Amino acid sequence: MELVLGLRILRDSVPQDALQGTTGPLPSFWSPGEPCSPGRRRHFFNLSPENLSITPPWPCAGRLFDYNAGWMIRPKPFSGVSPMPMRGKRLVLLGAGHAHLPILARLPKLIEAGVQVTVVGPAPFHYYSGMAPGLLSGRYALKETRFPMRCIVELAGGEFLEDTVTIIRATRRELVLASGATLPYDVASFNIGSEIVSLPGMDAGPAVFKVKPIQNVNRLHDMVVRMFAEQETVRVVVVGGGPAGVEMSGNLVTLAQRNEASKLLDLTLIAGSKVLHNAPAAARRIAANALHAHGVAIMEGERAEEVTAEGVRTDSDRVHPANIVVLALGTSAPSVFKDSGLPVGSDGGLEVDDHLRCPDFPELLGGGDCVCPGGEVIPRVGVHAVREGPLLADNIETTLVDSGALKTFTPQQRFMLLYNLGDGSAVFNKWGVALRSRLFMLLKDYIDRGFMRSAMPGWAAAACAE
Repeated sequence: MELVLGLRILRDSVPQDALQGTTGPLPSFWSPGEPCSPGRRRHFFNLSPENLSITPPWPCAGRLFDYNAGWMIRPKPFSGVSPMPMRGKRLVLLGAGHAHLPILARLPKLIEAGVQVTVVGPAPFHYYSGMAPGLLSGRYALKETRFPMRCIVELAGGEFLEDTVTIIRATRRELVLASGATLPYDVASFNIGSEIVSLPGMDAGPAVFKVKPIQNVNRLHDMVVRMFAEQETVRVVVVGGGPAGVEMSGNLVTLAQRNEASKLLDLTLIAGSKVLHNAPAAARRIAANALHAHGVAIMEGERAEEVTAEGVRTDSDRVHPANIVVLALGTSAPSVFKDSGLPVGSDGGLEVDDHLRCPDFPELLGGGDCVCPGGEVIPRVGVHAVREGPLLADNIETTLVDSGALKTFTPQQRFMLLYNLGDGSAVFNKWGVALRSRLFMLLKDYIDRGFMRSAMPGWAAAACAE
């Protein structure tokens, strides 16, 4: 945003014929359409972190303060593209994850430029997955882990639809939603995330919770706390030995400790081949030792095959008893792209080029877990979506005006991973180095809370605060 400081300057030397009859939508303390007085012009000082400049003298028109020491806030101008070709264009944003947060912050200027913006999401809030383990243990309250998407969109003047997309009719530029509605678009962008792999027998008996969407984690927390309060033994089987499975296991232990119910928790982690099988050996060892120390039974070399009435059966034909099953098996891309006949990558994610646009339909863009840059699957970690966000926002604007240079995304090859073990410590993993410390949990907490603060648009922070 820019701070625009307006100062009225009366210049008798300005030719009167250049100003007579000039009208415009003026602030409330002037009558609408009031003509400028002869000789009246304005200068405006534009103050921003990037520049300090004085605009040319403007006639008395436009939504600017004419005030001896008045000021107003207005969005930054479009960078490198004219807003005029955007007027009347229809932009649809599917999902409101990390990669869409920067374009959501730009909604006021897009709408002011005449773009019709619709955001489609499965819920009024978007939940930050990085804080899900802490939500389970009680470190974070639910409201600390989410963005108020409906409020942000509607405050900016856009439309929010609580719905999901089921079919993309790319040749006709329209979307079919789960509600049956059809939504036309000129440009559409997808940030609909990924889906947790299921197991057969999900309704066999035990309560089954996938770790996505994050609302499931909150429901899991509430159910476990209720069972502890009733002094009921909680037999949990966590399926999946990756980061999500490790973090869920550690934070379930902490939840039991906070409720003074450690003796009521019977926790098994079915890890597949190994715990954190893609991580360095040191990270695997640190995580496994930490979970073992808290009484978690880790089953390596076993893979879950189905949920049964008694628990979870593995490929060794062994059944692990459970009344709660947590699925953290890994993720897959949503099927909507393949179902719609669009080009997809090896895992079914929307294929995009290095500008994050679909090669066959450049008016379709996307970021985050649901896309495959160059048709290749990249690790589904938040750092990619966060880095894609500003670039995706710029390329959406460029696509809306159908001109200008597109920006290029290059996936980051090395990135830091921090695993929340639930006990106040975290595992640091980068450059093949793995360390465990409470300092790393403080670092993770600082990063997560900082991201939540920085991703909330400043113009919406007060109005949309919970």
